[in-house]
Amino acid sequence: MISAATLLPSQGFAQQGERGIAFVVAPEQAEGVCYGGTPGQALDCARKKCTQGGAAENDCARIAWCFPSGWSAFMGVRSKDFSYPRAICGAPSRRALEATARAWCQDSPGAVECAIGEIWTPDGKSIEASFTARPRR
Repeated sequence: MISAATLLPSQGFAQQGERGIAFVVAPEQAEGVCYGGTPGQALDCARKKCTQGGAAENDCARIAWCFPSGWSAFMGVRSKDFSYPRAICGAPSRRALEATARAWCQDSPGAVECAIGEIWTPDGKSIEASFTARPRR
């Protein structure tokens, strides 16, 4: 089961030694992903990366804050009419992350294809990925 914390202010994350991961995106412009000990710290960092990618600050929307970060990814979901990002995070392994992405895409009404091009490890490393899933029909 993948867990995600809500976007509520919280204390003590850094004291526990674990970090969360924040996802911010400006559709079809830029994205930002950052680790941090608190939601505010990580989301501010991710928004800054999004604006450095060329998006206006108001266009950089908070997608998710997950604690603990676990194995995480941005999944691009393409439907018949539009595309949108979906954050998947908190997985105990890469295999579990990909299984969750596959299951979500296979059972998602309206999805045509889901893809992951980058995965983040629990220790903050970025790994290129070429994961694609399609819904069951």
